[in-house]
Formats: sequence, C-alpha cells, structure tokens
Amino acid sequence: MIQQPYPWQKEQWQLLQQRLSQGNLPHALLLHGVEGMGKQHFAQALVNSLLCENRSEKGEACGQCRGCKLLDVGNHPDFISLSPEEEGKNITIDMVRKLATKLSISSQYGGYKVVLIAPAEQLNLASANGLLKTLEEPTADTILILLCSHINRLLPTILSRCQKLLFAAPPLEPTLAWLAEQAGVDSGIAPQLLKLGNDAPLRAQQLAESGVLEQRADLLKMLQALSRGEMTPVQVAEREKKIAIADILQWLSGWNMDMIRLQYSPQPAHINSPDLLEQLRPLAQQIDVQKLYKYFDKLIEASRLARTQVNQQLLLEETLVGWVRLFAKRRS
Repeated sequence: MIQQPYPWQKEQWQLLQQRLSQGNLPHALLLHGVEGMGKQHFAQALVNSLLCENRSEKGEACGQCRGCKLLDVGNHPDFISLSPEEEGKNITIDMVRKLATKLSISSQYGGYKVVLIAPAEQLNLASANGLLKTLEEPTADTILILLCSHINRLLPTILSRCQKLLFAAPPLEPTLAWLAEQAGVDSGIAPQLLKLGNDAPLRAQQLAESGVLEQRADLLKMLQALSRGEMTPVQVAEREKKIAIADILQWLSGWNMDMIRLQYSPQPAHINSPDLLEQLRPLAQQIDVQKLYKYFDKLIEASRLARTQVNQQLLLEETLVGWVRLFAKRRS
C-alpha cells in the first residue's frame, strides 16, 4: 500500500522533496523524534517516492509503476531494510557486512538504492562502527535512511555523518482535530492522551485504543488504598503486572510532580493530570513536600533501572513501598 506523509509531516516532506528535485538529497538521513510521531510511516513514504518511476510534482508515489508494485509486495531489488531479527535485539555486524556487499552492486533499475535502518539505536558498537565506512563512502545513488527515537544512544561518529531531520511535537489544534476526525479519539480526552504520549499523535491514538485513562484511574485508586493501609505493595504490583512498568513509573512521576505543585498552589498553572486533580489534591495535603522531592529522585532511578535486566516485578514492589512510606507519619 502506497503511504503518504501525515499532515504534521508536511514541512519535512517539502524540504526533502525540494532537495530531491535539486539533486542534492543527503546520502544519509537521520529521522529522529519521540516514538509516535510517525517516523516509520514517513520513511516508507519517502522510500516509495525515491523508487517510484513516475512520482508526482509533490513527490507522491504513483502506486502503479514497476517500482511501486515491487515495493508493495516487498520484492524491490534496490530497497534494503535493516532491522533486528527480534524485537529488543541488536542490529549485528554480520547484518551490516551483508548490507555493504549488497550496496557494492549497481542499482538493478538504474535509479536509487535505498536503505532503511530502524531502529538505528539498536546498532551495537561493532555494527555502528561497521556502518561508518558506508556512511563515509556511500556507493553512487545510495540513500541511507536511519530512524531513531533515542538520539542520545547513537555514537557521535554516526550522528556526524548523517543529515538530521527532527520530528517535533506538532501544533496542538491541528493535532487534536486529526485525532478526532481521523483516529476517532474522543475530543474530551484527546488533550490528556497527548500529554501522556509526549505530544505524539500516533502514541495518543494507541493509548486511546488501549484504555490507558481507565488503567491510570484504577492505579490511582489502588494507591489511595495503599496510603490507607488497605492494600499492600505486593498486592498492587500483582494487580498491575500486565501494565508496562515504564508506563506506571511515568504516571507516578507525573502525579508526584502534580502533588509538589499542589503544595505551592491550589490551582497550579501547569498540571500533568488535570483529569485526576481532585483525587491527587487530598493525597498531596497528607505528604511533606520534601518527601515528595526525595520520592521523585527514587522514581527517576527506578525508570533508569527499568531499562536494564532488573526484575521488573520486584522493582515495582520496591517503588510502591516508597509510596507507602510517604504516608508513614500520618498512619503511625
């Protein structure tokens, strides 16, 4: 299926199409930004455009030519996709070496040879170093497109050899309109979903489909029960084990900051969870603000540990024990 860029990607699309028409498209592009901005979608639209034999003036692929049809069935000889064999695994040095071998062969259809590397942060040290020569001395008419959601995980040597294109948060009103009209997200909850999704439209859509607002509300109810001694950290961790710990820690961090703000103002100018403000207000009144600052530090450390091989269930239990301690003085 031929893809077109999302509405909020218009500026990036026009920039690349202008450079393409001028014949000075960078040989290595790094598309970066938080998850949920549609970078993969944009990259596929760009691949379609580069390999289409009859693209429009705006760069849109025709969908009917030989190149488009081969891409559609995943059999274009001048397109190479480089990704981990399994989710969470690395792109290996052997995969990079095979890529270099394929790129040493001329384009079979006389146009561009296009490589899509995603996610680029899954290049390990060996494979990243192995890719450097290809980035430094690309073969003729080769375009490498790297996708990255965590640019800080890429080697500086990789970054320095790519033209970076940022996919930042789009304007609020058009994004809300797209979520309502195209993604079917209720307009009443779309702003909160965008907050939870780091202003990424596709992430907000995904969160809406997963019922995340209900999950958050349920967790906060259990935290209220924890504060009253009606549940234990082990019980809550067991009830919430199907939810990614990264999401739970993100919610806890946001609520923690909201409670800190409530310590200084009954109506803070900025709040992470306005939909849960009335539930957070009485909790904030029971906790010393210094304890909240210290707990926030623990949440940051827990978020770091959650990206390692630590036992996720035990980490969550320990984090919830910290929540109980916030209320220890009141209950003693």
